[in-house]
Amino acid sequence: MPIPEIYDAMQKGVIDAVLTQPISAIKSLRLCEVAKYVTRLDLGCLMTPVLMPKGTWEKLPNKVQNEMMALAREMPEKTDEMISEKELNVMEEMKQEGILIYEISEEDKARIKAVVRNFAKTMVDDLKNKGVKKTDEGMTFYLNTIDKYSRR
Repeated sequence: MPIPEIYDAMQKGVIDAVLTQPISAIKSLRLCEVAKYVTRLDLGCLMTPVLMPKGTWEKLPNKVQNEMMALAREMPEKTDEMISEKELNVMEEMKQEGILIYEISEEDKARIKAVVRNFAKTMVDDLKNKGVKKTDEGMTFYLNTIDKYSRR
């Protein structure tokens, strides 16, 4: 369902729930007006790649390539810090507005993580079958990043 349709669908009872992140999206989409309960799942991070044709990358000066790679290594931690602070502030605002935020148990987190890993394997296998290279490396990096920055 397109994001702009979620509010009306929840208000009219067409849908009972929505899975979205970051939590601040719930606030910015005004979903708190039609849903008074939030379950915090901590499903991981959103990757934000910088994509360009290989030829364009190769035309960049080495200094620019090196700087972009250095920034890419810093970004997960910096982004996590920025988002975490904003998320905590938004969750506090939501609580003050009467929204109940439910934290799932460690056992449930482990079960969700197992499902995500199985889904990731399915995605990797599908991409490999389509001829996409280095899917294992990319997914391993992604899952390790999730593990590293998961809130405990």
